[in-house]
Amino acid sequence: MGEWFNQKKTQIRYLAKQIAELKIYLGYVKRGYNIVSGGLNTIKDIKNGEFQLHDLYYKSLGLVNPRIRNAPKAKGIVNHQLYILKAADAINKLLESDHTLPASLKTYAGESVSRLLEDVEKVRKSLVELTTDNEMKLTDDERLKRLDLLFDYSKNQFVFAQKFSSEVITLIQSIQQEQRDEQILKKLHGLQ
Repeated sequence: MGEWFNQKKTQIRYLAKQIAELKIYLGYVKRGYNIVSGGLNTIKDIKNGEFQLHDLYYKSLGLVNPRIRNAPKAKGIVNHQLYILKAADAINKLLESDHTLPASLKTYAGESVSRLLEDVEKVRKSLVELTTDNEMKLTDDERLKRLDLLFDYSKNQFVFAQKFSSEVITLIQSIQQEQRDEQILKKLHGLQ
């Protein structure tokens, strides 16, 4: 029976040693879990931070830099458009009041002015979209490139409006002069 008690004591010491070792192992496991948990939280924070940076970047693409909104070329486009609107109005009034220009030329000039005004409206809408927050998602460089293209296009419209207006006025004046000359010749030759 003594041997049995010795065996029990040995087994108790062995189990006590195992329990002590399991407690040490449990401490390692807890520290490892805390390290892994902290690492996962760090990764989550980094991922969320990266997402927030991307989100901020994409939101910033919708915002228009005030330097672009107030750029000289943007103001130039507006000035071109205002000139064109005034020139178109003057041409339309001239076409309405003139009785010397043939109907086909009046129609042609009127249609040309209408197409120009439609084109001016497209440029205006494009400029508004380009210079209004959250209308387009573009970097400043992309906005500047589009502004340059829009300015060049608007400048071409401006030049066309100037030339066309001048040509219509010259044509009407030329026809009127021809009619006056014809009247003078008729008077000189006694045909009137």
